[in-house]
Amino acid sequence: MVEEEPEDEEPEEIPEDEEEDELDEEEDEEVLDRMPPWFKALRQAYLERERKERAKRASKKILPEPSPG
Repeated sequence: MVEEEPEDEEPEEIPEDEEEDELDEEEDEEVLDRMPPWFKALRQAYLERERKERAKRASKKILPEPSPG
């Protein structure tokens, strides 16, 4: 028998694979070579902000309460 999870629980956040990220960044570099410098600077600022926000969310992550039973 398969137990169903309660719908009110938040789905677990799946951490991104760092190796895949590195490969994506290499592909991005090829595209970025054709972009103007202002676009590269804007993208870098955006990526830095995203990293900071992910770290902030990870530090606030609350462990789920054990279910009774």
